Amino acid sequence: MRAIPYPWEVKQLIFQAVRFEDSTIQREMKESMGKMRSSKRNKWFLSWLMLMLIGTSLSIAPMASANNTNYYVDCSAGSNGSGTIGSPWNTLSSVNSHAAFQPGDQILLKKGTSCTGQLAPQGSGSSGSPITIDSYGSGAAPIINGAGVTATIYLFNQQYWIIQNLEVTNISGTVANRSGIKVLNNGGGTLNYIRILNNNIHNVDGSNGRGTGGIVVHASTGAGDKYNGVLISGNTVTDVDRDGIIVIDQNWQTAGQKSTDVTVTQNTVTRAGADSILLFGVDGGSIDHNTGSYGGQLTEAWIGGFWVTRSDNVVIEYNEYYSMQMPIPAAGDSEGFDVDLSVNNAVVQFNYSHDNTGGGYLICAGAVPGETIMTDNVTVRYNISQNDLGHGPLAFSGYSKATNLHVYNNTFYLGSSVGSTNVITSYAASYTNPSAAWTFKNNIIYNLGSGGYVLPGTGHTFDYNVFYGNHPASEPSDAHKSTADPLFLAPGTGGIGRNTVDGYKLKTGSPALGSGVAIASGSDYWGNPVSGSTAPNRGAYNGPGTDLLFNPDFEKPQWTPSAATITQVTTDKNSGERGMKASSRTQLFSAATQIVTDQLLANGQGTYNYSAWAKFAGSSSTAFVILWVQDGAGTHWYNASSTSVGTSSFTQLTGSANVTWTAPLIKAQLYVQTDSSLNDIYTDDYSLTKGGGPNLISNPGMEELQWYGNGATLTHQKTDVHGGSYGMTASSRTQVWSSVAINVKGLLDRYGKGTYDFSAWAKLASGSDTAFVILKIDDGAGSHWYNPAGTTINTSGFTKLSHSANVTWTGAITSAILYVQTDNSKADLHVDDYSLIKK
Repeated sequence: MRAIPYPWEVKQLIFQAVRFEDSTIQREMKESMGKMRSSKRNKWFLSWLMLMLIGTSLSIAPMASANNTNYYVDCSAGSNGSGTIGSPWNTLSSVNSHAAFQPGDQILLKKGTSCTGQLAPQGSGSSGSPITIDSYGSGAAPIINGAGVTATIYLFNQQYWIIQNLEVTNISGTVANRSGIKVLNNGGGTLNYIRILNNNIHNVDGSNGRGTGGIVVHASTGAGDKYNGVLISGNTVTDVDRDGIIVIDQNWQTAGQKSTDVTVTQNTVTRAGADSILLFGVDGGSIDHNTGSYGGQLTEAWIGGFWVTRSDNVVIEYNEYYSMQMPIPAAGDSEGFDVDLSVNNAVVQFNYSHDNTGGGYLICAGAVPGETIMTDNVTVRYNISQNDLGHGPLAFSGYSKATNLHVYNNTFYLGSSVGSTNVITSYAASYTNPSAAWTFKNNIIYNLGSGGYVLPGTGHTFDYNVFYGNHPASEPSDAHKSTADPLFLAPGTGGIGRNTVDGYKLKTGSPALGSGVAIASGSDYWGNPVSGSTAPNRGAYNGPGTDLLFNPDFEKPQWTPSAATITQVTTDKNSGERGMKASSRTQLFSAATQIVTDQLLANGQGTYNYSAWAKFAGSSSTAFVILWVQDGAGTHWYNASSTSVGTSSFTQLTGSANVTWTAPLIKAQLYVQTDSSLNDIYTDDYSLTKGGGPNLISNPGMEELQWYGNGATLTHQKTDVHGGSYGMTASSRTQVWSSVAINVKGLLDRYGKGTYDFSAWAKLASGSDTAFVILKIDDGAGSHWYNPAGTTINTSGFTKLSHSANVTWTGAITSAILYVQTDNSKADLHVDDYSLIKK
């Protein structure tokens, strides 16, 4: 558990690294050798790559404390008790009238019950011993309905509190200053450690005044009033007025008095009256891994989805926002994301904005009227905008004397349905400073609409961008402009979810591949590394050219045999429909294994939590989960303590470690090992998270097989390879069509009928034969095979098998697979580098 997530020391590295003059920053490495189970090393490596550090767990267990008294509330009880589990309180007023709660105390509301009124307990926790409001028992989360109070849960000048696992509402039917959960500092000085976690807040009848709504953390104007260490995580906020989640410090103008270390992560905010998430007056803040939609339900101007203002050293990353409303089209902002007035050091990256009425990304880069604090050092990079209306994908407002503004490697898509929406818009012209300089580089603009460009002043530099589609007269000049089709995989096909935008990856042959200008090292939207010295791709994708297939060259094996036979099973699983069985185990480490090298490289060194669920097929034994790392200094095993695993049910194996490496990182993998047993073992639901963030494992529940055996035993190997480091061997072939096969039904359903090119490289382990690559489709009319004339393959080297066909089907596709077949030979078959491309 991380007491204060996203520490300022990490965030400061981000802001230094994104400055152009510091793009080659290197940090010294400090190593401290320690002893772990099997020669693993502990190192502490401070690098700006740790900008990927995010979040924390959504529910924090109570920590050891000096008091640790539990108080119980059951509002369904017939009589009011003393607050014990056998005699619980049955009113919130009993909690409120109790003497100040002490560090380590817990106030527990019974699940499946509902209370009415305000919960306003007294007292403060201490460092290491917070006071917790939580639930107990079984059933649905306990409900607290404020029924019109100013705040359903209210803390005043209190610190070291955790509020979690509750359902909160505040229904009145009238408009007033109301909130769901409100934490107020008015005369309390610096207050520490506020955690609001995993709650469901909905239907709050607030007002149009800022500082009311779902979750409000408010530091008033008192001298020295601020918060330090605020975490708002894992909450669902729906139908609240005005703000979904807001952290506001009204004393922001005074140096050193902004609230610090504020993190809003992994929340979902839907139909907020105005703003969905707002940080106002913070120094060192993060809005990350959140989803928001349909904000702006009130008639209110100058609002946004996820935004920051009057703040320093802030990051907005890994979020999705869509369908933001724009109640006053002529005046309101209403973009999905916004860096607003008087902000210094801000990074907006890895976000997905789509279908917002007001626009995608706003830079309101100036000072609050009457103030002298100007916006400085704002970077907007590796974001995606799809069909954002109103002010378009990128907007400027209040642009006045801002410096160090850089917009690079973003992807902006405007389909024909957007009409005359501008690609870039500048408005609120009374603030405009024509001489202010800013840069716009390596971006891809895919403009099928009829809109143009309204730029803020003349101080801009456009370079190395792609302008594809319509070319209005206002299109900016660009010394290294490309107007060629960037060859997106499937432009305009992004849906709801950050993981639905693979259509903006670049196809093989794209002119945007490797044709940008080097700016700063880091990673792209998908986590692919970006060099600070080698020319990157243009746009938000910096990986290699791709085709429609997942892992066509076997370089990312996902779940592969490791000295065992791996079988996907439907009978023995922990969750979902499938699990994995490792049988014929020859080593204690024989198990289902996933290569996680790319995940570690993308997310950097730091604390990782990892786990798996396991069960033995035979007698019980002990097992543990291992993260294995090979680097420039050798091999390291990060493994947890052994846990007893039985045969009747799955047991979770968990580990946590500060994972570091000495460059280069060669390989990393996650697997389960047994202490002594070689019995068959079932595994399921692997997890690898960085600092409590989202699972980095591909296909963690083993629900999708990707590459599977089609009447053959498959081996993922490095000896017979056409390209890259890995290939696949099909052995024990029982039929001439037994080989490596991939299910492409979903791809054909998505991309539709038409001409497809498909190919594979193959060679035999012995002899020679004729072979061909086949696309087989089953539909309402039967089975159809798309295959070319045969090509001779042998043992001397790989031969390419390829075909092009107009692929059609009748009714719905029931099955579609791509595979290699031989004419007569059933010898072992080596295959590599499949490809499926729609022309």
